[in-house]
Amino acid sequence: MRDYGKVQSTFWTSNNTRSLSDDGRMLALYLLTGNHTNQIGCFRLPDGYVCEDLSWTKERVLKGFVELFNNGFATRDMDSKWVFIHKYLKWNIIENPNQAKSAVRLFDQVPNESIVKP
Repeated sequence: MRDYGKVQSTFWTSNNTRSLSDDGRMLALYLLTGNHTNQIGCFRLPDGYVCEDLSWTKERVLKGFVELFNNGFATRDMDSKWVFIHKYLKWNIIENPNQAKSAVRLFDQVPNESIVKP
């Protein structure tokens, strides 16, 4: 868990974000700033967490993830519930060797069989 999350101001004006529905934008913003997000933008996020945090139904959550996948924003392993935000490290650069060591440890926690790891 992080104390804060970065969101580029261009999030709101990028063509990818503008093409999302309101739910798609909300879920994308939640993934970038939520308390389950980590330093590498790849983390386990069960449906129940999203349902509780956003007060959404499971169907709404699943529809949001499909939209973010189709838009190229994120990939989610529906079996293991791991999420990977595609340009996360471009927007949240690792700034020093200690952060790099931490990032490697986080990467090692991602299951090798998950579709988000490659």
